[in-house]
Amino acid sequence: MLAVPYVWDGAPMPPVGAYPSLLSLGIIPSLCGFYCTILALNHIEAYKTQVIESSEPLFSALFAAFFFGEWLTDTGIFAAIAIILGALMTSLPDGGASIDADATG
Repeated sequence: MLAVPYVWDGAPMPPVGAYPSLLSLGIIPSLCGFYCTILALNHIEAYKTQVIESSEPLFSALFAAFFFGEWLTDTGIFAAIAIILGALMTSLPDGGASIDADATG
């Protein structure tokens, strides 16, 4: 969908050998994020799955690091950790209230 305005603006097309990598970067992380969303809907309330839905960029970053050696910046790592912690906290049965209670004593 975004390829049309990309081509209209006269941007160069990637070489044909890059298409498998580009397609895998677009499809595999999306499927992993969607799979996590379906699993979340089976185990927690629908409103809590919004945080789980944010797992797609995390899968994209992991896929890029594993297959292409591209690593996140310090800010990206911090954001990934925040996504993971948010997903874990909201998927707890009490919404993470026991973590807050333990921290306050």
